[in-house]
Amino acid sequence: MLGPSLYLSEDELRRARRRVAEPAWKPAVEALRQAAEAHLAEPADLPPADTSWYDADPDRDYGRTYAHFHDYAAPFMRLSREADTLIRAARVFEHAPYADAALLRMDHLVDRFGFHVRHHDRGLVFARIVDGFAEAYQAFRPGLPAARDARWREQLTAAGEGICESREHWRTVLARMPYNNHLAHHQAGLLKLGLVLGREDWIGTALNGRGSFAYLLPGCITDDGLCYESSTLYHFGTLGALMEAAELTRHHPRLGRDLYRETFGNGRCLKQMFDAPLGLMLPNGELPALGDCYATRSPLWHRASCYEIALAVYGDPRYAWLLRQGGARRSAAALLYGVDDLGDAAAPPARSRVWIEHGYALLTSRDGDDYWGHDADGPTVAVLAGDVSGVHHHRDSLSLQVFADGRLWTEDVESRAVTTNGFSDPIQEAFNRTIWAHNTVVVDERDQATTPRPLPIIEWRDLPACKAAAMADAHGWLAPGVRMVRGVAVTGAYCLDVFQLDSDAEHTFDWLVHPRADGPAGCDLDWTPIALAGRPVYDCLADPASAPMAAEGVSLTWSQDGRAFRADVSAARAGEVIRASWPVVGDGSGAAREMFMVRVRAARVEFAALYQPVRPGRQWRVQSCRRCFSGEFDEVRVLLTDGTDTHEHVFKAV
Repeated sequence: MLGPSLYLSEDELRRARRRVAEPAWKPAVEALRQAAEAHLAEPADLPPADTSWYDADPDRDYGRTYAHFHDYAAPFMRLSREADTLIRAARVFEHAPYADAALLRMDHLVDRFGFHVRHHDRGLVFARIVDGFAEAYQAFRPGLPAARDARWREQLTAAGEGICESREHWRTVLARMPYNNHLAHHQAGLLKLGLVLGREDWIGTALNGRGSFAYLLPGCITDDGLCYESSTLYHFGTLGALMEAAELTRHHPRLGRDLYRETFGNGRCLKQMFDAPLGLMLPNGELPALGDCYATRSPLWHRASCYEIALAVYGDPRYAWLLRQGGARRSAAALLYGVDDLGDAAAPPARSRVWIEHGYALLTSRDGDDYWGHDADGPTVAVLAGDVSGVHHHRDSLSLQVFADGRLWTEDVESRAVTTNGFSDPIQEAFNRTIWAHNTVVVDERDQATTPRPLPIIEWRDLPACKAAAMADAHGWLAPGVRMVRGVAVTGAYCLDVFQLDSDAEHTFDWLVHPRADGPAGCDLDWTPIALAGRPVYDCLADPASAPMAAEGVSLTWSQDGRAFRADVSAARAGEVIRASWPVVGDGSGAAREMFMVRVRAARVEFAALYQPVRPGRQWRVQSCRRCFSGEFDEVRVLLTDGTDTHEHVFKAV
């Protein structure tokens, strides 16, 4: 007989058991059953708990122990997740062997895991272990002998004390990150532990005062609700932890709080974090890869567990639309918390917009419902980034990602990490976070400097026939002594990109593009193998080759799923094109993909690039790109033609 759940009410459990026999819920039922059976079929992998690496020198620099710490803790986080799945399955299917398998895993953790180990990530990892650990204690407490109960409580208390110490560590040693996602996990972990151990002090810490939910929410989100950590992946890391706390208050009315519906400082509320990613989605559902994403690329509807609960709480038809895009409802969250019927579903209203606090801009040639669901002849979309530098931010200022015909064609890339902890994997600093993984301009083969604040949008046009924006570094933050402006214009047929650079001295400028492609790009040039600069980052690139470029520029074409895309780029002067391969897997064990650098040497240059799907009929091309004085200020005028029609685009000059 299992004790009551921390976050599953008796009504929800009865409904889930009823759904087991209903055909409509078969995908979710079978997914939960298969996950539990897989854990049952395989002998439990019970890891050792050797802390000698830590005990020998507990005061060493934590920055050098990421690999040790996560290699030690990750297997126990896995045990906690497996136990959580098994307990859910035991409750729903009333199958005792699932519970027995969960108890085996948790008894191993209780007897062996050392919560005394310290590290920067200690509180976050302990909170993740507590996810399953606290629920397991709730489930098994009625049957635990007194001595075992005491041991479980001792270990749960040690976890809570470790989280409290970690909160203080972040508050003092790592004070420059006062709203970090770690702190959200800390408060969720303490709330769970406070509930299962009867620690009102920990409940109060999680819900009130500095570091609490009410303190974190106004600080950890910006603009309309995006997490401040400059990463579209870490947005959900923070949201997930805040959701855990909200779920606990929803399932424990005695706390007298409803974190889903309360409003906090600056009018902030949790719903804004569910809503914000909807406005940043590309037409295929992907969020643009911004900041640390660890090579993860998937549609937002793969976050079904998050939005199943959000729909159950808020009833927002946009969440129902999102879930419908994902097909069959297979998540445990759907089975346990999801509404019976998705009912009315409304696509999020897409539009061109700016996130001024983040330094993002999204331009789309089609607004409203016509933004979604096109495999061909869909909208052209461009995403321009100029975010402030931070812990999960990349050196990607003035980087551009271009989407058309239902596909992302130029992307900010990442090599997949191979170590247990992706954040500290060597490839992160060697390549992923550097400028060379992004579609921007390198100055003198040096990485970008960090920025003290987001780059400003200096031009914005949201017109029926053309959407345009320009973002500027007028202070030389990114490359000392070099002023930069990137202007982007989007129509239904193409994306025009004008990257201006201006300095008092000559520099080597490398305009970068990373095609998302099924194979090598086509480029009508004669390539000669070369050696790149003998310094970090260039060491990560393989098979470099160079070709001379005439003043007319270069054309690149590449394809995905049988559809082709073209990029024409010119600097109005001769230069060279460099082609190289970057590693898909961080240790170089996997395939490689192409990147291109268009190089010129000058004091001032305007790179003009035209991106467009290759479609039957006429193609657009740049007829001229010239800098002139308007009588008030300098401007760059670009004339495009498809052989019949002409379009002119004008941007203020740097």
